[in-house]
Amino acid sequence: MFNKIQTDTPIAKLISSVVLETAAGIILCKFYHTMPRNNLMCGTPEMLAAKLNLSMWEFNMGIKQLKQLDAIRKYSAREYMVNPDLGYNGEEKRYWVLKHLWDTQTKSGLHKT
Repeated sequence: MFNKIQTDTPIAKLISSVVLETAAGIILCKFYHTMPRNNLMCGTPEMLAAKLNLSMWEFNMGIKQLKQLDAIRKYSAREYMVNPDLGYNGEEKRYWVLKHLWDTQTKSGLHKT
């Protein structure tokens, strides 16, 4: 098992060209460090901020910037999903499953199909 970070995708190039706020960089790095196979970080914003050792203000500002860059989306009330085009945990078959989950999700939640 390994974490794969993809550097030659449009979203990765966009993030590399933008100066991330300190909190956004910390959130992205720590999400990748502890990311499970489904690219979801579970917990309330308060729990995740405490886990990442950030204040709520820093956490909210970091998540806001990462959402604007489409690096992270709120998957449900207690889950954030990291864009699989930036990185994922596992083999190529797992990537396509995560890519489908990412593509069928909108900013307001999952598509109703």
